[in-house]
Parts: sequence; C-alpha cells; structure tokens
Amino acid sequence: MARKHEPPPSPAAAPGSAARTIVSLLLFVHLVCLFVALASNYLMSPMQIRLLNVLAPYIQFFKIQPTAPYHLTDGTEISHDHVLEVEVTAGPQKGEIVRLPEGGVSGWAPRQREQTLARTVAVTSYFGAEQNTAALAKALGTRMLDLGENEEVVVRCFRRQPQERLFDATSAATPADPSDDAYLNAVYEARVWRDQYGQVQLLKIEEREVVAPLEKQSS
Repeated sequence: MARKHEPPPSPAAAPGSAARTIVSLLLFVHLVCLFVALASNYLMSPMQIRLLNVLAPYIQFFKIQPTAPYHLTDGTEISHDHVLEVEVTAGPQKGEIVRLPEGGVSGWAPRQREQTLARTVAVTSYFGAEQNTAALAKALGTRMLDLGENEEVVVRCFRRQPQERLFDATSAATPADPSDDAYLNAVYEARVWRDQYGQVQLLKIEEREVVAPLEKQSS
C-alpha cells in the first residue's frame, strides 16, 4: 500500500515561529528608527520632524543619532554648526554656563529654534550687521540675568570647525570626538549687565590687537 504524503506543517505551526515574528518586528522597528535618525540629520522635512517627535524617546535612549552633522557642505563659515554660550560672571549663579542648542534629538522644535538662533547671531556678525547681532545677544543675556537675578553675563557665539578627514587623534588640538570644544572658534562675544538704573547694557568684547610702539625719529 502506498504511503500517503502528509502536507508539511504550516509556518504558523512551526515551533518558535511566534518568537521569530516578534524579533523580526522589533528589528524592523529598530531599522526604521535608525533610518529616520540618519536621514533627518540635516535639513529635515516637516514629515521627518513629526516622525522624530514620535520616535524621539527610542532614538535618544539608544543614542542612535549622530552627534555631529554629516551632510554635504560648500565649506563656507555659514554652513558650519554654531553654538551659543551664556556664562554668568557676576551674581548668585556665578560660574554657571548654559549652551544652546542643548541636548536632545535633532529635529525637536526647541532644538531647531536654538540652532536657528545661533546661526542667526553668527550670520549677522559675519555680514557686519552689528546692531542685529547686539540685539540678539542682549535679549539672550537679559533672559539669563532675569532667571537668576544675576548682575552680569557674557554671551558668546562659536563656530564649530569641521573635523579634517585626516587628523592626528593623539593631538590635543585635533581630538577624535568631533563635538570636542577644541573645534570651537569664537565668532562673537559681549558683556551684558544691568546698570544702576536697571537698564540692560551691552558691550562687545573685541579681540586684543598687538600694536607696536612708535619709534622716535632721530634728529
């Protein structure tokens, strides 16, 4: 008598299929988050911003977003990343330093606003619009003065120099971490304080220039 061929077991009935399905689903979700994080690293679309807001807890927990922007650039100073820094130099919070943009996932609305503010301060300084630069720095300094009832702060704007393709990681001047402070170059710096009448004042800190002494002409 011929043996009857039994049909092979269905994939659903195979042992461990449920576990494989769950692992595959988790892997798919992780790859989607990774793709969104990398694709949204620079110049995000509105849809990418919305996706980042939804996936932000997962992306931030596993730190799968680059800490430095990887994008095509024309190499000009304007295309570099910029950072704002406010240091309390007199008052109850003396020594405290606040940097913008702060931590978080790129694409968050607050972080985007901070990045735009830092770039605007830098661009106005590059193009000589000192009144606009001073107004932005004054507003930022005033906020820090009011938060802690401080007496004086220093507002700084830095440009983050891109890391060279070939660099010496053993040198203190070119650390391996592209977000290291060694790559920050000062663009603008100003003191902000309240005078005796309660008015907020601003004074730009100029770079010190070395001037050679005048030579006396021999008679």
